[in-house]
Amino acid sequence: MKTSVQVLLGIIAGTVLALLLPINSIVLQIINETSTTIISMGRYIILPLLFFSMMVSVSQLQRSKLLAKNTFKLIGITSMFTLSMVIVGVISVLIYSSGQIPVVIDGIQNINIPSFKDIVALSFPNNIFSIFQGEFSSQNNQFIPFFILALILGIFFTRCSREEVEPTYNLVDSLSRIFFKINQYFYNLSFLWSLLLTASYITKIRNILDLSIFLPLIIMLIIISSIIIFVFFPVIFFFTSGKKNPFKYIFLEIPSLMTAILSGDLFFTGTAITLGQKKDFKIKRTYSGFNIPFLTLFSKGGTAFVSVITFVVILKSYSSLDITASQILWVSVFSFIISFCLPTKTIGSSISSLYILCSLYGYGGMEDSFIILSPAFPIIASIATLLNTASIILINTIMDPERNN
Repeated sequence: MKTSVQVLLGIIAGTVLALLLPINSIVLQIINETSTTIISMGRYIILPLLFFSMMVSVSQLQRSKLLAKNTFKLIGITSMFTLSMVIVGVISVLIYSSGQIPVVIDGIQNINIPSFKDIVALSFPNNIFSIFQGEFSSQNNQFIPFFILALILGIFFTRCSREEVEPTYNLVDSLSRIFFKINQYFYNLSFLWSLLLTASYITKIRNILDLSIFLPLIIMLIIISSIIIFVFFPVIFFFTSGKKNPFKYIFLEIPSLMTAILSGDLFFTGTAITLGQKKDFKIKRTYSGFNIPFLTLFSKGGTAFVSVITFVVILKSYSSLDITASQILWVSVFSFIISFCLPTKTIGSSISSLYILCSLYGYGGMEDSFIILSPAFPIIASIATLLNTASIILINTIMDPERNN
């Protein structure tokens, strides 16, 4: 059975199960705990795949003298995508009003955002072997040191003699292929984990008190996100892929997009992205091996899009005055910048971005105002992850030099 069909059947079964059972049933509690384990398993097997594949990719690109060119092009396209998402977010929030949300803060959440100094220290620890003992959980996505190490090793594979590097290179290449197979086998169980993740996700939504308060905002985010994914992105794909049918490929990427929504985790979704890009888009590891880890860390156009809209909603909720052009410009610029400063936040990056925006704005006691949206955080985070995933897939496809063949 095709993976896309398995995922869709799992989503249907999980939805029915979550809606039929009482919200406090033991079965749903077990499902919630099991879904957390499933996500941990996905993260457990994707990290070595990204790490070893990136070393091979960097080495191959460097040997072809394409690493610098590929990297600068990747940075440019990622920046354009993020800027475009910010502009779409601004236009959307100006045209469509989601209304005000009651200002009720019943508790302060502490969100830990590493500073630039912390990220540098994380990238180059005193003991290089300590990165293999570091935390790689939903709260601490410490992939940065692995990314830096893979980049360094991949480059130096081309700076050493064949006798020095060949045994290590062959081992890394073999491990990359083995973990690709492991991820494949895990993904073949897509019916099971999509059922569990769906039931858990629906339960989280059912637990939201006064969901109707947030419905205008959620509906707005869903509508605009749908337009981006099913209109804007297909147009871009059509003109950058030799005028191929974009909707054929959108259907093939349904598992990746649904995984992003249900898990809200870019690393867990990385398995679906990597397999889909190889199997359905035929993109070689030479490019995907470097591009996908880079984009997972830094391509957060969806985060910037959601941040713009949600922050303006908060401003409107705290003030009855109209939003000024200077405020719109401020939130646009900082949402764009902040999206590149969250490489350790592949889960809840939109929440972290909103937290930073409120902290920086600092007028009218808005430092902790992001809390008013906390009941809707699971949905907001899922939408941001969905858009980030779609952006990664499209950018990696654009970066493929053989896409027009």
